[in-house]
Amino acid sequence: DALRTLTDNDGMKISELSQIAVEYKALASSIVAVTEKHIAKCLPNCKLWGLYVEDCIIRKDHKVFGPHFARNLFDVFTAMYQVVSREHRAKMDKLLQVWRTPLKDDKFRFGTKESTNQLIDRIEAKVSSLRSQLGATAAGYDRPPPGTA
Repeated sequence: DALRTLTDNDGMKISELSQIAVEYKALASSIVAVTEKHIAKCLPNCKLWGLYVEDCIIRKDHKVFGPHFARNLFDVFTAMYQVVSREHRAKMDKLLQVWRTPLKDDKFRFGTKESTNQLIDRIEAKVSSLRSQLGATAAGYDRPPPGTA
């Protein structure tokens, strides 16, 4: 229910939700399922905030939550990418780059450096294909209509 109230990029609320998740890490698989379900069902203009919640949870406890979120991240991310605004797609592109960088303890969000990079490479390959289907560049801007450039 608390995720439903997340209708904008409210850093305090995102942090609170992630802290609650970490406090109940024994229920990690259920927390991940609820978060993924929220992203799938919420309005497109709210999906990015759900992804930010995932990111914040993983930053707080990557050992427990990283593997759980990694299982469906490709499907969640690519499905979301198809329905959000150009602006949100550009922010999602930036988030992929953030996920490539190690955390403070030199650990990676989704297991090893290799497994993290493999997952992100797979997502980026699909996103690149989606970008051309959606008519947008990597920066999230529409291409000019044919014959106008």
